[in-house]
Amino acid sequence: YVAGIPSVRLFLSSADTPVVDIHAYLTAVAPDGTSRLVSEGILRSSHRKLGKPPYRNFGLPFPSSLSRDVLTAPPLSPRPVSLEFPMIAVGRVFQRGERLRLTVAGADQGNVSAPDITSVQTAGLHMGGDTDAWVRLPVLGGIDRSPFE
Repeated sequence: YVAGIPSVRLFLSSADTPVVDIHAYLTAVAPDGTSRLVSEGILRSSHRKLGKPPYRNFGLPFPSSLSRDVLTAPPLSPRPVSLEFPMIAVGRVFQRGERLRLTVAGADQGNVSAPDITSVQTAGLHMGGDTDAWVRLPVLGGIDRSPFE
């Protein structure tokens, strides 16, 4: 039972792209391979500086997106940087055998406007060790107990 706002932390680098839009999609994958969207989130790498929210946000990451933070954010480089951001709120009961999949993309054609790109741009996604990525899910009732009983 997942109810609330998931969040994600990723580590990104790029030698040739100073700013990247990162789209994260959380899907439930059934045993037969079909999948359904559970939640999604997006963050522009230049908006990655976390700030203190002006309201109670339940410990979720809060990219400030303040002009001063965006203007002073270093461009991406070959050294990985952390991007933490909340996803869209979800309320879902998962069925036995379903798996969760996190998909990360640099664009979402048809849903989000993207700048015109005149050259090939690359970004690296890092995982493990000092670049430990995660997805945080708001699970109700623990693993073995239903909150609805």
